[in-house]
Amino acid sequence: MLGPDAKGDLSMKLGVFTPVFVKLTLDQVVAKARSLPGVTAIEVATGGWPGKDHVDVDSLLASPHKAEDFRSQIQDAGLTISALSCHGNPMHPNQAMAREHDDAFRKSVRLAQLLRVPVVVTFSGCPGDSDGAKCP
Repeated sequence: MLGPDAKGDLSMKLGVFTPVFVKLTLDQVVAKARSLPGVTAIEVATGGWPGKDHVDVDSLLASPHKAEDFRSQIQDAGLTISALSCHGNPMHPNQAMAREHDDAFRKSVRLAQLLRVPVVVTFSGCPGDSDGAKCP
């Protein structure tokens, strides 16, 4: 987390990245994070290569009430959302993939605002090594 938290605390926070627990439900991820010594935060994957197995981004964007419930579920467990993560390549030479990753990033930024999460993690992207590139 960059800068002080809401209480002015500048100390480093230890967290987990939700895709590590892809086979668990969000409730189980929250319980697992709480059980790990020193963990106080989670970074929630919201699209791109990490996927979005623990969050329905479109549903939360469509309903601020659902977004607040999601945030409260994590906060009520004593955890914070340190970041939303949508690693992808919005400059990919495959235009369909580029659009998908750009869309995931834009939605993640909007969701971060709703959830009051100050950080969205992504990749800058790579267009490839030539005009005819098919891979970055």
